[in-house]
Order: sequence, then structure tokens, then C-alpha cells
Amino acid sequence: MAVHRGVVESCDVFFYNVGLKLGVDNIHEQAETMGLTKVTGIDLPGEKAGLVPSTAWKQKTYGEKWYEGETVSVAIGQGAVWLTPCSSCR
Repeated sequence: MAVHRGVVESCDVFFYNVGLKLGVDNIHEQAETMGLTKVTGIDLPGEKAGLVPSTAWKQKTYGEKWYEGETVSVAIGQGAVWLTPCSSCR
């Protein structure tokens, strides 16, 4: 399946496979690069920085290793992903 069709059809399986190929640490790194793990700078009461997990985060937070199956959830924005994307944020 091509990316366009995966997006148009909102095909979870497509994104599961992409996530598994990328790996959670690459997903985490790209989320940081895009600013998804930072506060927006907009005056939003109670705003917190977002979280896109990594293997190091899970080890530090829970003292446990990361399992590949957890990457599947992260690939579709679930699991330990805690953020609210903002279309006007940079």
C-alpha cells in the first residue's frame, strides 16, 4: 500500500508496519525534531510538554525494556503517546 492510500483510508495496518520498520527511537527522534514534545508557547493554562516514548524513556520511567509490540501503538498515536498536535505550532 502506498503512503497516500494509507492516509486516505486511515489504514492502521499500514502505519503499524511503518512504525515497526522505523522503530520507536526513530519515531521519538522525529517527534522531537518537529517540536511535538515541547510546550507550544501559546497561553494555554496547564499546558504540559508532549511525550513520544523511546526505549530510554521506558527504561528510566519503569525500569523495563521496550517491546516491539509497543511500537505498533505508538505508530498510530496511542500507547504512551501523550500530546495534542497544534496546526499553528512550530
